[in-house]
Amino acid sequence: MKVVIADDEEIILKWMKKNIEVLFPECQVVATCTNGSQALACCREWKPDLLFTDIRMPVMDGMELVSQLKKEGMAPYTVILSAYDDFSYAREAMKLGVKDFLLKSEITKEELCSCIQKAENSLKSEENWKKERKQEEMKSFFLEMMKEGDWNTPERLLVFERLWGGGDYTVMILKNENEQVGLERVEQIMEFFFQEKDRKIIFMPQNEREAIILAETTENEVSKLISEVHQTLTSFGNAEIFLCAGGIGRDGSDLEKIYKGAGKIAERLEFYGRTDISKTGYEQYESLFKEEQERWEAYQYEQALETLEEIFDRFRREMPDVALVKRFVLDLLLKIYWNYLDEAQRKNCSIDELILITHCKNMDILEEKVTWYARQFILELQSQHPDYSEAVCKVLEYIEKNYKENISLEEIANYVHMNKSYLSHLFKKETQKNIYSYLLDFRMEKAKKLLAETKQSIYQVGCLVGIPDSAYFSKVFKKYTGMTPLEFRKQ
Repeated sequence: MKVVIADDEEIILKWMKKNIEVLFPECQVVATCTNGSQALACCREWKPDLLFTDIRMPVMDGMELVSQLKKEGMAPYTVILSAYDDFSYAREAMKLGVKDFLLKSEITKEELCSCIQKAENSLKSEENWKKERKQEEMKSFFLEMMKEGDWNTPERLLVFERLWGGGDYTVMILKNENEQVGLERVEQIMEFFFQEKDRKIIFMPQNEREAIILAETTENEVSKLISEVHQTLTSFGNAEIFLCAGGIGRDGSDLEKIYKGAGKIAERLEFYGRTDISKTGYEQYESLFKEEQERWEAYQYEQALETLEEIFDRFRREMPDVALVKRFVLDLLLKIYWNYLDEAQRKNCSIDELILITHCKNMDILEEKVTWYARQFILELQSQHPDYSEAVCKVLEYIEKNYKENISLEEIANYVHMNKSYLSHLFKKETQKNIYSYLLDFRMEKAKKLLAETKQSIYQVGCLVGIPDSAYFSKVFKKYTGMTPLEFRKQ
């Protein structure tokens, strides 16, 4: 602590300096001055923490000195020395920010010691307050930085370094769903928990219910740390807490990755309403996807709805990534939309409406929406041929299921248990096409889709629609569309 003493009595200057240095070796008396003007110059030079000044001095008195220091933005802990027991001086001095008042005629070592101790305590408190204020300002800046993105600029890295200091860390995202317990209480509990473990924590509230936390940890301890913190919060009555963390960071350059990782986990926790997560990939659900499609292809609509229910049950058990779940169900609905609904039926449900399911905030709403769309599709498909006889509907179903095969009229007639000639007559009467024409048109529509959406060769596309002869396939395709398969693909 740097000390300046100003008094026009040399004996006072010497006594004060000697006793301060003896009683408080950590204090450094940087200057002794005999007038206020000299003291002002010394204060400008040394920026003292503690100033002792007489009231009555030549050139510039103590009151003028204190007033000028205040104007210049300097605020040392100031103690007035006076030979007069004059409270009017004291009152005026206090207005200028003077902290203490000593009578020179009564001053003792004990009084001096008490005065300096009060000064030390006050300065420490002020320093702590400044640190806290500075940290709060840095926290605010840090949160704004995270909202803005552009993480790794030199300025942002410097802020992180000053805020955190150093050491391995993780980023936690906390959401408090308990309206009876405020975030301040949660912060107190967490700070106590980390203090007990002798680890750093910086708690940064975003609003009344959410906070971002920097927490000191070590490699491979993040999951354990989350579990322990959650258990501690629960024991204090804070059971309704969503708490998750990203990976381990070494410095500011890791912050973006860790924060975004924590954000994805938080999204999953909120989506499922749970506190634990699992790691699953899209490939783990491909068999379910295939099974569901097979139900639709076989016109087993009730079974399709049952399989859909099983899919959602499995999602709830395994809690895969939210984006994966939304992608899965959207892919499923789009497959049904494009593969089974005709153009007229698609007008009743736009692609934009289907895509909106990806905005669902939780699993229950998502399941409700997907099931609703599935039922609407079923109603559309069940009303697809209302004017056709049962026999003709069966023919259409048989073609949709078996168009990839080399099917014959005889096979179709056997399937519907009807004479070939009569069946052909009935089909032409109701659909205005003969069975072979309908089959060929059906195959060409499938071929158009495959050419547009896949990279399969012309030969492969022909095989997939039941025409393995590539020359014949190209011929009938051109007749149907006016273009060769290659020309159609390039358009």
